Amino acid sequence: MADYRWFEHEHEPLPRRYPNERWIGGLAAWAPGADVFPFAKHDDGLAWIDAIRRSPPPPQPTLVPRVFVSHRQIDQDAALRIAWLVFDEESDHWLDVIDLDPVRNAQVRAIEARLGRALTPSEQAILTAAIIEMALVNCTDVIAVMTANTAGSQWVPYEYGRVKEPVPVSRHAACWHDHTTLLQSALPEYLFLGAINLDEAGMRRWCATVVNPAPRKRGGKAAGTWTAGATVPLPTG
Repeated sequence: MADYRWFEHEHEPLPRRYPNERWIGGLAAWAPGADVFPFAKHDDGLAWIDAIRRSPPPPQPTLVPRVFVSHRQIDQDAALRIAWLVFDEESDHWLDVIDLDPVRNAQVRAIEARLGRALTPSEQAILTAAIIEMALVNCTDVIAVMTANTAGSQWVPYEYGRVKEPVPVSRHAACWHDHTTLLQSALPEYLFLGAINLDEAGMRRWCATVVNPAPRKRGGKAAGTWTAGATVPLPTG
């Protein structure tokens, strides 16, 4: 049992955004870059991202698959529910965001307060990519939360292109489509190459047939009280 939820660490300094746990890969690359972020040179930021991407697998492999639940902060309720469904289907989850809105993100506010200015678009892009790479290093699958809030995000195709399999299309990249707020015609075309889950039954089928078909058992229940926020069903049923 090894789950990560970004909001449990958002008040930590950036180098400690991830707990120092043996099962988390990429920490040796993350911490030095986070210590000096933002970088004086753009290329140094790109080198940081590449160092995280090239990190070896976690030293203590997960007993079960782990799903990166990618979402915008405003969609946290749906992301929590999806994380719970993943958990209930005997897999671990990695809950993290693909936007760095200082209004909603205490960690970004702390960085900007230290700098005395807002992060530039380039700095935001480097930090977002580093966060996504940390998630992908530690996960076997990715599920993107697609709502009216995320329809225009360019980070979702980045994630689809970075899943583990060296092929253009992977069954291990999928999305949940909130058709109550987002028309199907508004979905990016590349999403139709993967599974588009419309409801909780679809999410469970994807988890059971693609993520963890064996299934391997987690061997424990989730710690903490995060599941209290995951009891509201998805609006699509």
